[in-house]
Amino acid sequence: MSLRLPSPGGDSRGPTAPSWDGLDLRQIGRILIERAHWALGFFLAAMLCVGVLTALTERVYTAETVLLIEREPADVLEMKGVLPTAARREDTDKTAFDVLYSRNLAERVIRDERVAESGLFGPGLEGADEVDPGWVTQYLVDGLEIEPYADSRLVALRFTSPDPELSARIANAHARAFIQHGVELRSRASDEALAFLTHTLDELRGRMEESQLALDRVRRETGIVSLGESQSPAVERLTRINDLLTTAEVRRIGLEAQVRLIDAGRAESLPAVMESVVVAKLKQELAHLEGDYALQSANLTPYHPQPTHLRAQLDEVKNQLRQETMRIAGGVRAAYEGARQEERELRERLEAQQGEALRFQSASVRQELFARDEEANRRLYESVQQRIKEMRVLAEIPSSNVFVIDEAYPPISPAHPRVLLNLAVGGALGVIGGLLLALFAHTFDNKLRAPADLERHLGLPTLGCVPDFGALSAARPGPARLPRLLPCTGLAAAPKAPAPAAPAELTSAASEAYRAIRTGLMLSRPDAPPKTILFTSSVRGEGKTTTAVNTALMFAQLGMPVLLVDADLRRPRCHEILGIPRDLGLTEILTGNAEMLPEEVAGGSLHAVSSGACPPNPTELLGSERMRKLIRSAGLQYSYIFFDAPPLLPVSDALVLAPLVDGVVFVVDAASSPRQVVQEGFARLEVARATTLGVVLNRVNGKDSPYLRYANDYSILPGRAAA
Repeated sequence: MSLRLPSPGGDSRGPTAPSWDGLDLRQIGRILIERAHWALGFFLAAMLCVGVLTALTERVYTAETVLLIEREPADVLEMKGVLPTAARREDTDKTAFDVLYSRNLAERVIRDERVAESGLFGPGLEGADEVDPGWVTQYLVDGLEIEPYADSRLVALRFTSPDPELSARIANAHARAFIQHGVELRSRASDEALAFLTHTLDELRGRMEESQLALDRVRRETGIVSLGESQSPAVERLTRINDLLTTAEVRRIGLEAQVRLIDAGRAESLPAVMESVVVAKLKQELAHLEGDYALQSANLTPYHPQPTHLRAQLDEVKNQLRQETMRIAGGVRAAYEGARQEERELRERLEAQQGEALRFQSASVRQELFARDEEANRRLYESVQQRIKEMRVLAEIPSSNVFVIDEAYPPISPAHPRVLLNLAVGGALGVIGGLLLALFAHTFDNKLRAPADLERHLGLPTLGCVPDFGALSAARPGPARLPRLLPCTGLAAAPKAPAPAAPAELTSAASEAYRAIRTGLMLSRPDAPPKTILFTSSVRGEGKTTTAVNTALMFAQLGMPVLLVDADLRRPRCHEILGIPRDLGLTEILTGNAEMLPEEVAGGSLHAVSSGACPPNPTELLGSERMRKLIRSAGLQYSYIFFDAPPLLPVSDALVLAPLVDGVVFVVDAASSPRQVVQEGFARLEVARATTLGVVLNRVNGKDSPYLRYANDYSILPGRAAA
């Protein structure tokens, strides 16, 4: 044990706040060893919780189907401009994922595969025809997972359920339903376009037949079978107008098909939209922003400004794309109205030119007009008829841009829970949490358990450490070797000792602790050891009386006269421990009702004065002039005088007595005294300007006490006790 000797006037340092400053690895290691039960308990609890949760967690299996999603299906026939197409759309992937997660597709799989009968949504659902909306939500949220491969057109479609066979079956069924859904959408668009062209073909057939009849009628009326090469200017103008009218009518029909797409909400499928450089750039920018937003959303928190900024950019680009599409659609609609207006104007001009031609031309002009009209109607009819044939051939060829690369197979091992991973994570968390718990327990421990704590928080040297005698007895099995004058616990549990212990009995580790206190007191002052010493504590029950009695006994073993005075006039206990009468004691001496006649204890080396009767004014008696004279007169007869004083916080008796003695020994219970209480008691001593010799740390745990730790290695044999 190392001592830091105080100055004659006492240590000037006061209580300090707890701090981790200067904490080295060895100290951290000592803390972890001392509180290993905290760390081990937390580790075992964490492992137990992980094991129980893992055992109680339902085993689920994930089956995976790999799909290849191309940007557009193969174009067997050149049908661009007639059918809506996804060509060059940068948002094809997002659209495909939205379709894969659609409720209609999930409901279709649930109904076709009769998933409810498998027990996935609960028991007792056999034969259920209607699909509950809650099933669809559970199917999409708990079961289905879509994940694209990085830098690839491949997409992983996974389904999770408690049954591996069911997981594989539903994953494959969902992939097939997705492919069929795409085929049906394209077939539906083809059927709508075919119906429109068929209706137009019927109109063109009627017009072609009317023009043929009109041409035959003119030929019969004029009697001209065919026209010559020479034509009049009116006929030539009429011919040009008729050609322009035919061209305008063809253009109007083509634009009318595109307007129908706009009215159907498929403006993005317009040829002008798909061929627009601006739209292509906006879609490319949108794809890049979506990729960046997905990456930032996965790595950053939802409230981080970067994802929010990217979200705003995404909305802006989408808005620009929508405006550009609507602008182009507006242009198509305007072109369609212009074509209609042009057709009407050309028809009006044609009618006007026909009147003029009739006036200036002969019957050949009429024949040429009807012949041209018949030829135009016939060409238009044949063109639409050819397009209908091509579309019917295309309808017989099912096309899709989705292909199954790997089908799902029933998984062998469950996807969740992962037993080894859970145990590894639980073990790591248990170790880290246990270490942190041990450090936190040390940080928030407000007990002064070791001499280092006294140095750090009180700034006082430690005169000695008295181990917990109960722990000492448990650590050294066999017959109890503790002397009767050394109670195993504090004053509250100290039994009444019938007779003093012989010096030969003071051979235990406990007696060595009190010998260390004796040595510390003798070395506490550099010039001469203190002669009059006061023992006190912050509150009662910290072992001050036991410490005072046994320390006095240790000094008596030196062969010098020692006096022990019970100055606790409120709750005296020295007479019980020493087995001496209490009727005439310190109270009677200070009031002048008796002379000081100390009782002999421990074979005459130790003399003791009991407290006597409990007076109504103990503080005034202890601070009186008679007390000063008593101390001076006793100092002439005894080498050492020890006073057992009341605790500091309840009463002020020790504060008035402390300035009358050479020094004060402050007793602290390491097992139960809070640091704040000890600091407050020590602060009162400083206010009283008492000379504090040091601190005795009582009831120290075996892990903190060197006496208990090395008791088995350095035990003193009877008859060889050190003086």
